[in-house]
Amino acid sequence: MAATSSTFPAPTTIGPEAMIEQPFGWLVLRALLNEAFKSLLLFWRRPVNLILMLVTVPPMYLVFQFIIGDGQIDRALVPPTLLAFMFFPILYLATFVVIGDVLEEINTGTFGQLHLGPVSPALLLVGRLVPLLLVGIVLAVLIVAETALALGVGVPLSVPALLPMALTVLDIAGFALLICGLALVLPQTGSILHLFSGIVFALNGSFFPLALFPGWAQVVAQVLPTTLAIEATQQVVLHGQSLGAVWASGLLPWATVHAVVLVLLGTLAFVASDRRAMRRGTLG
Repeated sequence: MAATSSTFPAPTTIGPEAMIEQPFGWLVLRALLNEAFKSLLLFWRRPVNLILMLVTVPPMYLVFQFIIGDGQIDRALVPPTLLAFMFFPILYLATFVVIGDVLEEINTGTFGQLHLGPVSPALLLVGRLVPLLLVGIVLAVLIVAETALALGVGVPLSVPALLPMALTVLDIAGFALLICGLALVLPQTGSILHLFSGIVFALNGSFFPLALFPGWAQVVAQVLPTTLAIEATQQVVLHGQSLGAVWASGLLPWATVHAVVLVLLGTLAFVASDRRAMRRGTLG
């Protein structure tokens, strides 16, 4: 007896038709969660990076402090510089790790898969970036606590300081988006990233107090990522100023504007570079 079409159930559709039936908000959320999980999975598969950061980053800070102090550590300089240096692991994970993953996908030819779904590649990159920022924050707290304990110096973090610290992290995210955009069109992005990250941490107060630099260098530092927000954090944590006082001084508004503009600039740069790469049919 011949089987009719009603004998077997209709196959479940898992292609684009099924995706359209789902709410777009759910599709976006699921895509972001997938990228976040993939980002964390790739990171935890290489735990040596985490171990090396915990072992090598505090001694690197101490070496610079020995150089500044001419063979000894000036404890008066430790709180402001350590407060700035705590953002080093966050910037490292948000730039070197994410960009390394993007370049790997470009070189293996899998980057184009980001365009197969309905969610923008720029938004997917944010989903990949956020968990690494959170891991970087945890690492930063551990490194600061480890270094402060070794030196016997306290860094009195407070709840009001969370706002300028969040602006610093937002600044780093914008910088990461900008560098990721460059990675799509410039094959030498790694060298550019090393250069700019070195300049950022040389001038944002991580190793040397900003006041020790000449006036022109201080002006350049204000334009670089993290400097303004770190200054606002130092005013709250080390000088006991309220957020209202830091806002009235103009430092916090400028730090906010800097972070928002850098995120927008980084997003636009990535979107423009992505469209250019897809239009040309090649990346790099």
